[in-house]
Amino acid sequence: AYAIRLSLVGSEMCIRDRFLECLDRTVWKITTGTFSQYNVFIDDPEGLYMLQYEMYNNSPICREFSFNKKEFKQNKLEMSTKLLGGDARFIWNQNEIYCTYKNNLRTENITFYRSSIKELEESIGNRTGCNINIILKT
Repeated sequence: AYAIRLSLVGSEMCIRDRFLECLDRTVWKITTGTFSQYNVFIDDPEGLYMLQYEMYNNSPICREFSFNKKEFKQNKLEMSTKLLGGDARFIWNQNEIYCTYKNNLRTENITFYRSSIKELEESIGNRTGCNINIILKT
């Protein structure tokens, strides 16, 4: 009962049943002229499912957030969860992840693009406030 589809890394195949199994430790980003956000999905049995890193271009500080599996659902191509006082739905489509976030004030549609741990490390550089050691664990 496994679906086979191309993985996000080269020609490897993803034959998993769950979103986080296929995207474990992959890096996704959005950027604007002054701001970058990186999301790293993690398939952690302890309950962690996503780390988020935010930084402004000229700031010496990086902000790090972690999200645990609460009211969390996933299947092969998507996951839904409670996030920052609202509902988030992530849909994986090869090199992009589409996110719809809704709370009582607004609805946002965000597209995250494939990135890498190397690019995340370079963006963090000498900024304080972010630690990527958990991502590097195997």
